[in-house]
Amino acid sequence: MYPFSVKEIRMLRSNLIFFVGSLMVHFFVLLAVVLLLMQREATHTSEARILLREGLSSVKLTLAPVPLPQDSHPKTVEKIIPEDKPLRPMDTHKILKEEVKEKVTNNSQKAAADNQKKGINSKIKSIGLTKPDYPRMSHERGEEGQVRIQVQVLASGQLGELDVMTSSGFTRLDNAALQAVKEARFSPALKNGKAVDSKRIFTFLFRIPN
Repeated sequence: MYPFSVKEIRMLRSNLIFFVGSLMVHFFVLLAVVLLLMQREATHTSEARILLREGLSSVKLTLAPVPLPQDSHPKTVEKIIPEDKPLRPMDTHKILKEEVKEKVTNNSQKAAADNQKKGINSKIKSIGLTKPDYPRMSHERGEEGQVRIQVQVLASGQLGELDVMTSSGFTRLDNAALQAVKEARFSPALKNGKAVDSKRIFTFLFRIPN
């Protein structure tokens, strides 16, 4: 009825099972070999990377200096140093004149404001105040300038404080102006007909005639 007997069928089945089992064993063995090879390759790759890093870290780059082209005929550069020119007396006077212009207005306004606060209606008057003598040394050196002196005259007519509000820039000229003030006499200012202490600014101009 069947082409194969029961015994033959059993043998075929056992052979088939053995064959399938053998195939699976070979498959797993082959898989294990492939995984082992991949692991070794990965290990070798990591070791190669480590060696490469160590090799690169030990390598030192050395740059050779590049010689610059040299001219057969070197150029000589001359450095010009400006000379400091000393200021002449007239130049100094110009500088001082600019400073004087800034201070004159402020000083005059200050003195006028002080007298106004005190209610003074009559200013100080000078008696015998003459032009100061021009110092010979200043004349020879060409020293010029303007001196403004604030003079305090007491109610008794005596001199009080003397303040150089604007200097000429030369001590000799300032002293000559102060000496002229000391040798003069003054009448005090009046407030409601009575002498009072007050201040006034006097200007002295030192200029050499052409």
